[in-house]
Amino acid sequence: MGTSPKSWRQGELPGHWGSGACGGASRGKGGQRRTGLTMLWLAGALAVLGLIRLESKYMLAHLTGGGAAAGGGAARAAPAVSPHALLLATHSRLVWYDPDTDESRVLHEGEGVHYGMFPGEGQPPTTVWTAVRPHNWRPTTSKEYLVEIDMRTGEEVRRVEIPARFTHDVVRAGAKVYVADTGNGAILELDFPQMTLARSMPLFTLKDHINTLAPFSPNETLVMLHNLGTSDIVRVDTTKSPPAIIGRLRGVGTKAHGIVRWHGAYVLLDSDAGALSLLRVANGTAKTTRLWAAPEPERFLKGLAVVDDVAYFGVSEFAPRSARDDPRSNCELAAFDLVNKRLLWRREVPTAGLLNIVGAPQLAEDSTYRASYSPRALKRYRTERSEAVVREALEAQEAMGYTPVVGGYWSSGQPYLDASSKSTRAPWSNGLQLPLAHFDVSEAKAFLRALDPEAWTHEYQAAHSAVMGGRDGNMNAFKPGVLGITLLFSAGSGEGAVFEFPLYEKFRAVLDPIVEEIIGKPDMKNIIRAQLALMRANVSDIRIHVDTGGYATYGHRLHIPLMTNDGVRFDLCPYKDAERTEQVCYKVPTHEGFVFELNNKVPHKVSNTGTTDRVHLVVDVAETPRERVKLQPGSTCQYDVNKGLFCGTAPGEVPVVPDAPAAPEGGAPHHGRHRGHGHGHGHGHAAQAQAPAQEREVAVAAGGDAAAAAAAALDAQKVRVLAAAAASHERRQQLRREQTGGGGGAAATRQLLAPDSGAEAAAAQQLQQRAQQQAQQLQQRAQQAAAEELRLQQQQRAVRNGDGASAAAPDF
Repeated sequence: MGTSPKSWRQGELPGHWGSGACGGASRGKGGQRRTGLTMLWLAGALAVLGLIRLESKYMLAHLTGGGAAAGGGAARAAPAVSPHALLLATHSRLVWYDPDTDESRVLHEGEGVHYGMFPGEGQPPTTVWTAVRPHNWRPTTSKEYLVEIDMRTGEEVRRVEIPARFTHDVVRAGAKVYVADTGNGAILELDFPQMTLARSMPLFTLKDHINTLAPFSPNETLVMLHNLGTSDIVRVDTTKSPPAIIGRLRGVGTKAHGIVRWHGAYVLLDSDAGALSLLRVANGTAKTTRLWAAPEPERFLKGLAVVDDVAYFGVSEFAPRSARDDPRSNCELAAFDLVNKRLLWRREVPTAGLLNIVGAPQLAEDSTYRASYSPRALKRYRTERSEAVVREALEAQEAMGYTPVVGGYWSSGQPYLDASSKSTRAPWSNGLQLPLAHFDVSEAKAFLRALDPEAWTHEYQAAHSAVMGGRDGNMNAFKPGVLGITLLFSAGSGEGAVFEFPLYEKFRAVLDPIVEEIIGKPDMKNIIRAQLALMRANVSDIRIHVDTGGYATYGHRLHIPLMTNDGVRFDLCPYKDAERTEQVCYKVPTHEGFVFELNNKVPHKVSNTGTTDRVHLVVDVAETPRERVKLQPGSTCQYDVNKGLFCGTAPGEVPVVPDAPAAPEGGAPHHGRHRGHGHGHGHGHAAQAQAPAQEREVAVAAGGDAAAAAAAALDAQKVRVLAAAAASHERRQQLRREQTGGGGGAAATRQLLAPDSGAEAAAAQQLQQRAQQQAQQLQQRAQQAAAEELRLQQQQRAVRNGDGASAAAPDF
């Protein structure tokens, strides 16, 4: 990157020098090197006399307006700190840098090396704390301090000497401050804001070279061990007496720095390799992914923060330790988009020495070890207690024996459940519920409260949006009284196009940003269903069932509770044995704003015995993108879980029906993932399925897998039959269009539609026979499913009458 004139202070020279800590003035072999060292020693001597400090304050006042104007004029107010600015701690100074404007402003300098940062008291804070210590190359003093500095003016507010040697990090976690006492191999704990030493935790050695602290919770303080080579991360439990190392992850990089938690993962710097990495730890395993590496050789990375889903980190050239505080040496700052996985820029910034720490203390107390967000970003949805809420829900599930198994991650960095178990006899083996976040949904809630109640009715949606037939029987059987607004919908396996209902446009601005924060902008194209579900108080009921079809087996169902009350109970009811004779129901948390992925292949039920309505935004997301087809207001669609969603294109138009066998009224569930359906509705001109089967959300009953197995065995054949019928229908339609264009009469039309060869006639007869056989098989399957459903109803009736033992329902 080129130099930025906005960044230079008086006396600073732009440019690069070969093996310095960062970029700087060109270095010769002789006199220039000696002159540079002489100047450094003179600067050190002046610092002892306090002259440089005095000059520094004068220059700061001149640049920022924080002191008296030249010539004794009136004082000017210091500029406010931008919410988008980054604070850089280097080997010689603290400097504000604004990525938006490429402008910098020195806050503090002239006392040696700066390490770590955290905000002072107040909300918003007006001061920042940092560690100031001598350079560990031939130091002239051993004293180290924590210094509190005014964020705007740079004036020193307070100074506390700390018993540390070669401090490499200082962080804050609530009322505690932690210092990486690298030289003594210890972590110092101080009480905030008194800044009195509470204890020293000597858990390491000098060779371990601790350089990064991340106190996420009292029993989860992560520490980076540089190790002067292959680096490790250890987990320290500070609640133990004495504190103890309770976990270790080896080989996370070479001479590594930085630990920043971002959406359940950890962003790290593999410093000696010049690489930015992402570490994911789940279910006892760890995986490190290299996100970016410097293309040039001998680049060293140090200093890391994540703001607005962008990783900011320092890039420097390899250099001897003695050159790391050369005031002519300026490092680069790089910005990497973690969501879209791309480097945004690299810029030279006026660090005047090696860049050590990057942070945004004006945004959060933990900006050096946890992702932070400026007011312009998505922070308005994720609440401050989000991580604690998620952690509590996860710990409860782990205690019950249903630890969620992560199968992958959305582009946002949020995890999703491993779907591999959803098609097995024990779909709950990978977890019941995956907690994701706690959001502020007040905006969406207010929007819903202001919504015309008529919008929930069939009549309103038929006039202003689109409606679906073929689901009434299922809804009445399993979800009586539940109302919904369909926004996006794809049927069956969800392999085909996703239909965008007209009402989606009404809700887009309110709901899309919420979903986008969960899964990330790139994966918004993966949504296959989005619906608002309304349960009226003491009216609606969702009876125990499992979701079927590919959308449930291979998709990921997200729930965002927008309105709810304490009387809502959401139960997940896995079986405890392979024979499915013992079933236990657990109440899972679904409070307002609690975002989670539901394993909808686990039997579940919901009741609302409260006094207010319950509304959830329910979103199904595939792992690959889908095409969108917009529906016109007044469209009528027919739904078949096996065939798909078929929508007419013009109100009042009679859709053309393929010659396919009708599925029985209680069509059995769709199982398995089928590709290449050939629905033919890429432009919304789909043929409507004749007598579509009801969507199946199968009632839970012991032995219910028999019907499911039969359904799975028949699906592949059924798809082939339907595809053949659709192809035959398309050919006939083409012939009809050609004949109509040629002006032929009815007789000619009948002749063209008739089989034109003995082979085609035989094929048509064979297709008809297979269709008849398929219809018979479907009828048998429906009868089996109906028998299972009847048996379940009898069983539930017995439980209500006291003839059977009711399932225990412990809360968690």
